[in-house]
Amino acid sequence: DNSDKIKVIPNGIKIDEITKTKKQKKIIYAGRLLERKGVQYIIEAIKDLDLKGYKFEIIGDGPYMKELEQKAKGIENILFKGWISQEKLKKIYEESEIFIIPSTQESFGMVIVEAMEKNMAVICGKGSACEEVIGKTGIAVDPTSSDEIKKALKFYINNPKEKEKSMKFGR
Repeated sequence: DNSDKIKVIPNGIKIDEITKTKKQKKIIYAGRLLERKGVQYIIEAIKDLDLKGYKFEIIGDGPYMKELEQKAKGIENILFKGWISQEKLKKIYEESEIFIIPSTQESFGMVIVEAMEKNMAVICGKGSACEEVIGKTGIAVDPTSSDEIKKALKFYINNPKEKEKSMKFGR
């Protein structure tokens, strides 16, 4: 029996030194572009929302990309970045303020931990492990409700002190 030789190595990240990168008015989604990830609901929430200078960057690729690009057609401030390296993603996290992933099914949400480690305020979907990851440090929304997503985005955009508080919780 070799059971005493088994080691469990949990998911984790290497905590980098805190960088002094100036934050920009950016809202980020990073991950596979699948219907269950909920990017379509973010696009719907943003389409008539005053972003007050924020840009929404969609980072990733997947089978739902073409449909998402169609949904985003004509909406200002939405950028599709495609798939990028982990190194570039870290840089984007460092310079961005808000991370959003309204996924209906997520086992852990490593991207959330990475975003929090880079001092981002987080919005995630209720009912998945992501909600447990953020605890009381972010906002959990009904992942299929554009209205709840819009409300959460408005909260962070219109309440800089609350956003700043959430950004510091990840550390």
